[in-house]
Formats: sequence, structure tokens, C-alpha cells
Amino acid sequence: MQTPAQKRARAKYEREKTKQYKIRLSTISDADMIAYLDGLDNRQGRLKELIRADMAHSQNPR
Repeated sequence: MQTPAQKRARAKYEREKTKQYKIRLSTISDADMIAYLDGLDNRQGRLKELIRADMAHSQNPR
């Protein structure tokens, strides 16, 4: 269990040092992607790998 001070410190760190993205997938048209992601042990790690590979491949990374 976190103390109130630890909760505040974690919230401050997350606010200042992290960014969160969210996607919504359709269970009908995106069922293949949902099944793929559900089968992964580390979704975040895999998505980061794919994005970094795309950035390295791209001439103009965003």
C-alpha cells in the first residue's frame, strides 16, 4: 500500500515524465489486431519495437 506522499510523487512523475496514448479498436473490423495484441505478453514493448522499426525505415521520422 502506498502512502499519500508516495501517491503524490508517482502522480507528479507520471504527469511530468510520461505521455499516454489510447486507441480504440472495432471488434468487427479490427478483430485480427485484437487477437494479435491479446496473444502478446508485452503489448507496450511490441508496439514500441514496431514504431521504432518504422521510424528507422522512414526517411522522415515524425
